[in-house]
Amino acid sequence: MKNEMSTYIHQPQSNSRDLKFVFEILRSNDELLKRRIEELIVTDDLALIYREIINSYFKELTLCDENTSAKKRSQIITKYLKNIWQKHGKGETYKLFENFNMFETFLFELPNYRGHYIHQFNVFLLGYYLLNKLLENNQIKNVFHNISDEPYFTWMISSTFHDMGYTIQEIENWFSNFLEMFLKVNMKYSINIDDILTRNFYDYVAYISEYHLALLQRSGLIQWHFEQMNRKDMKIYDLLLTRLKMKEHGIIGALLFIHSILVREKFLDNQSLIYRDFPIYIMPACHAISAHHFNIENLTIEFERFPFLFMLILCDELQDWGRSKDKQDQSKMIEVDVIEGNHPKIIIKLKVFEEYKLKSLSEIEKKLKCSLFDVQIEAEYKEIKNQFNIKN
Repeated sequence: MKNEMSTYIHQPQSNSRDLKFVFEILRSNDELLKRRIEELIVTDDLALIYREIINSYFKELTLCDENTSAKKRSQIITKYLKNIWQKHGKGETYKLFENFNMFETFLFELPNYRGHYIHQFNVFLLGYYLLNKLLENNQIKNVFHNISDEPYFTWMISSTFHDMGYTIQEIENWFSNFLEMFLKVNMKYSINIDDILTRNFYDYVAYISEYHLALLQRSGLIQWHFEQMNRKDMKIYDLLLTRLKMKEHGIIGALLFIHSILVREKFLDNQSLIYRDFPIYIMPACHAISAHHFNIENLTIEFERFPFLFMLILCDELQDWGRSKDKQDQSKMIEVDVIEGNHPKIIIKLKVFEEYKLKSLSEIEKKLKCSLFDVQIEAEYKEIKNQFNIKN
């Protein structure tokens, strides 16, 4: 039997019944998102481009069955990620996805590792649907447009890139596992992040902490300028540096993306890109990526101040179907809908198979706040329905 992942799991570690269980959840949620996205009335030019690519993706998924490996699904996603990123002329940054996809094969050798490559694309799809519906409300639209005048582009970056730092976060565990496998040596391998990063990366941390303060202080359009002696939020600056030393994947991913845009995509060589596009498209996504894994005590996320971070935390928590080799470590989204009106409501119904998921949902209920719309999450666990509400 080949050592190949199947719907996120390694075939040698899972029986056919487990594979069928995971595939049925994946297929069910593929169909739900496909149906919801097809129902959208899309008028924005970029949203139309994305939907065309998404529709082609779902069409190709119909060729998959329960015997289709995660490797094949990853290849399909890689194909459509390439289409999306090259639409924006970001071919150099897109190559990072190919590298991550290749390395994740090794990360699956770690105990309890959950898939992140395909997960990122599913987070994008879920958020694409929600974003389209929310932008129909003018007040909500203003919140997004005060930060990014291309919210679909900023969401695409935030969602598809948010876990790219996992390769660095898990490299120590992977190498320790490697030593034990081949040398039978049980030791904790450790990397000093200061020995790896150049001084530029610490400048990027400063950018994010400056941008965070600008978000807190804004009363309209975001005011943050590249290398213009902006004031930092020192609490966030310290927190980000601490997380960086811990090699936490959120801050690593954000810094990786900033470095790729400035250096690999050569934004530094173009004043229009560095002084216009970088602040209004790139920085809101980098801020969201850097903070999406903060604990409850670190930060309360108000939608009106941090819309992209709010969306990323919500969609990241909701999307975990098909990510684990343990068939119980799943959730199934039964329904997702947005009730429109002056005060919209997002309604999500989940079926969960482990009690810890209820705790996670309870944490985001406390962490996320919003006055312009409500989020109601109904999680069924062992035939008991638990309700979580995100509102002001």
